[in-house]
Amino acid sequence: GWYLAKVGALNKDDQGEVNYFIALENIQAFKQREELLIEAKEKAESHERIKSSFLANMSHEIRTPMSSIVGFAELSKEVDDEKERVQYLNIIKRSGEHLLNIINDIIDISKIESGMIDIKIQRMDLNELIDELVGIYKSDARLNAEQVRIVAKKPLENDEANILTDRTRLRQILSNLIDNAVKFTNKGEIEIGYQLIDKTGKMNTPELRIFVKDSGQGIPPSQMELIFDRYHQVREMDEVKGSGLGLSIVDALVHKLGGKIRVKSDVGKGSEFSLYIPYLQRKREREDDAESKQKASEKPYLKGRHILIAEDVPANFKFISAVLKGSLAKLTWVKNGKDAVQAVLDGTKFDLILMDLQMPIMNGYIASGHITTIDPKLPIIALTAYAVE
Repeated sequence: GWYLAKVGALNKDDQGEVNYFIALENIQAFKQREELLIEAKEKAESHERIKSSFLANMSHEIRTPMSSIVGFAELSKEVDDEKERVQYLNIIKRSGEHLLNIINDIIDISKIESGMIDIKIQRMDLNELIDELVGIYKSDARLNAEQVRIVAKKPLENDEANILTDRTRLRQILSNLIDNAVKFTNKGEIEIGYQLIDKTGKMNTPELRIFVKDSGQGIPPSQMELIFDRYHQVREMDEVKGSGLGLSIVDALVHKLGGKIRVKSDVGKGSEFSLYIPYLQRKREREDDAESKQKASEKPYLKGRHILIAEDVPANFKFISAVLKGSLAKLTWVKNGKDAVQAVLDGTKFDLILMDLQMPIMNGYIASGHITTIDPKLPIIALTAYAVE
């Protein structure tokens, strides 16, 4: 242990010899506190460096697609060749989708940190989901189709593959894992599949192991413990690929689904990510449920219906009106909450209000409160970019 020693001379005795004293104090607790403070300081400094690096990378990740969007939007105004214009618009679309994915990841990280991730358990077809993802990534522009095959392994029949889980979150998990496999695999195979693991004994239920396996570069042992850290990015040589958020989100979502995730990797040979979730099923949906699902997927026919749209950005209104054009609904546009309230007060019969929340003069929250007082049965749907509050 640690001791503080104090040594001093007292006085001389009758023979002229000096008497000394030694005092020992146990300072073990003090030294432990000191070591903890130094460790905490070093961790805080390291965390700040990592966050600064993360924010710099996020800035780069966002600016890259934004540069493409702004640049090719400007070029598309000047080009006369229709084929070339379509190419530019496709680049703008892909860059916009990439940017949206980054923003969604940032929002999900915020939700995870604030404990706001919600899970909605529903019946879903696992075979259908895997086929959908294989189809999407087979045509991914980053995939070298001549060198890399994407294959699916689906051992269960469709009835057995109907499970209870959150389809949206499971799709998000697998998309992130496949996305990584595509980024880091230059040749060979990417396999997406699952297997049923039977368990016996009290309180044990069967598990599904859903996996994404690739023959890519693999993960170095030094990085294996860091891959699920939200501020860490896997590096290939000196190149950082991606925002580093995907695996952090995957880890949090798998736990929310009541599961766990495991990784096996050999450098130069590939990686395999396996998530284990409970294998839960319920009885088939009634025929009327299936019929209502089919009807819900059809385009709405709203001839004779009147929709009030409260939206202060003209481009947003133009987009909404384009989406609703085929429904044949009558649309009325107002640019702030005060005008929306006035439109209802004027006695016009509306069947629905699409209400932006952030508007000048009067916001959507206050306007909705007034309108609900005037006509409690008039439905109002919020239009907002706010995805957290």
